[in-house]
Amino acid sequence: MKNKQLEYAFDLLRENRTPEVFKILSQFDPKTTVEHRIYGHIKGKLLLCEQNYDLALVQFMDTLIKYGPHSGLRCDILLCYFHLGDFSKLKEEINRLVADFPHFKICLGNESQFRTEIFIAKMFEECCSITDATAIYEKMTIRTDPRERRKALANLLRVHAFFSNSAKVKSTYFSLYKSISSNYEIEIEVEHALILAELSLFQDSSAESRLEKVLSRASLREEDRNILLYDYTELCLLLGRKPSRRLPEAQNDFEKILKYLATQNTSDFFTTNTIAFEKISLYPFLRLLLIMFKNVPKIAIEAHEKILSILETLEPQDRILLQDRMSEDLSKCEWFIEYSVSQSTLKMNNRSLKLKPNLANLLIIEALETESSMGLETFFRKMWRGPYDDSHHDRLRMIVARLNRIFIDLCGTKAFKVSQDKITKLKHIKLRRIA
Repeated sequence: MKNKQLEYAFDLLRENRTPEVFKILSQFDPKTTVEHRIYGHIKGKLLLCEQNYDLALVQFMDTLIKYGPHSGLRCDILLCYFHLGDFSKLKEEINRLVADFPHFKICLGNESQFRTEIFIAKMFEECCSITDATAIYEKMTIRTDPRERRKALANLLRVHAFFSNSAKVKSTYFSLYKSISSNYEIEIEVEHALILAELSLFQDSSAESRLEKVLSRASLREEDRNILLYDYTELCLLLGRKPSRRLPEAQNDFEKILKYLATQNTSDFFTTNTIAFEKISLYPFLRLLLIMFKNVPKIAIEAHEKILSILETLEPQDRILLQDRMSEDLSKCEWFIEYSVSQSTLKMNNRSLKLKPNLANLLIIEALETESSMGLETFFRKMWRGPYDDSHHDRLRMIVARLNRIFIDLCGTKAFKVSQDKITKLKHIKLRRIA
């Protein structure tokens, strides 16, 4: 920015000193295209501060159209769509910003580039595009600035703690841990990620000890305290553990519902929280559903059906990631699945899927409807009416892998497993033939 007054106004906005910003704008007369864009951008940001998201969006779009694109403007447009709950528009605008970002980078300093890409990753998270978000965080971990590298690792670790396997959590945890120096106080964002990772990897006492130290910091902001406590409670519930901390007053609908779940497991949950659910973005909504499925037996089936409906809307890589996250919990339940040979369909509750016209799929299902396992020689005689040899083994594994994907789409979990000498129906799967 060339104009010192407008630059100063932006600094005041970051400190939430809005009356002083209003005064600067009232006395400023923009002349150039750049000044008009900055002036319009600040006016929109003031509306954002007032939580007037509709008018802020109009202001940002008008400024964008009249005075040209800018990455900061585009990021604030994303923020408006997020607060307005228009998540289809949010995802559309994120993808447009990602496509255009190489052009914006030329005009941005290193710190602005870093801050913008982290923001884009967090917006991807809100749309449940977890793999897109983690790809950005992973790319940022090679930054040469140690502070930026720690921040990228912390965000990556936070996501892994909730949704990745323990190997990824452990690897990222030790990378972040090694990047910390004893010469300074660890940033809250880094402590936050370490707490979640230790809760996921180790005994609760390790995470609890770190959390206690962070909460005792005199410099800890109230906003950071709330985020720490709510994220800690959320991960406890996702891991099936009893939260040990009393939650402060909820600041948004997600926190209200999480607090409700942590203290009251009631069967009328969906009917009493419909309005609050409508205001929550996809990612936190899905996390709440996972908590309900794991912790509230009376609404587990309904939560499971909603989870599957959301998974159907996701990109394949995100769907697989989340299905893997759920697999252990799903394998602890019994899933009663009906199949029809005449219609080539699988059905569970209100969901049904068409099987591909592949005789092998139905033969496997029929063979193991009443059997928990079958030797491969017996199975091949029954299936293809011929002798078994080693060349058939890889072919069968491929068929079973494709069939398991169909079961995962239906109920979220695999149904069959092939070993060296037998094919097994997993014990949580119950099959019944219908007409």
